[in-house]
Amino acid sequence: MLGRFVVSGRHPPLVLLVGLLAGCATAPAPAAEEPVLDPVGDYDLSMSSETQVSDGTMEIRGEPGHYRGLFSVGALSAVISEVETGAGALNVHANLAQGTLMLRLTGDGRCFAGNWVLGTQRGTITAEKRPRPRGSSGC
Repeated sequence: MLGRFVVSGRHPPLVLLVGLLAGCATAPAPAAEEPVLDPVGDYDLSMSSETQVSDGTMEIRGEPGHYRGLFSVGALSAVISEVETGAGALNVHANLAQGTLMLRLTGDGRCFAGNWVLGTQRGTITAEKRPRPRGSSGC
């Protein structure tokens, strides 16, 4: 008969068969998680809008959950009020008189690229984290 299995004259419970089949399947190995970026350091920035390009710096200090710093590009200077990090991601909020400047960057921990938003203004940004005491090549 099709669809029926006989073991020692008895029908095995469906749950047992399902369990055996499930046990034969192999689960994929969990993906290795990328470490969260350490944002602490000094950065050289280049911000672009539709009309201009400005260079500047950013300094981030602190520890996870309590990062703060300073942002300075062209005539804009601001206190960094929030820093969020993830695997390959760095989001920074700085308070200006015109509103909150938001930087959304992705990168490898040293070289970043992304965008910025300040009210209705927006543009692109690149950031290079300065090497710690020992020098190394640029981005």
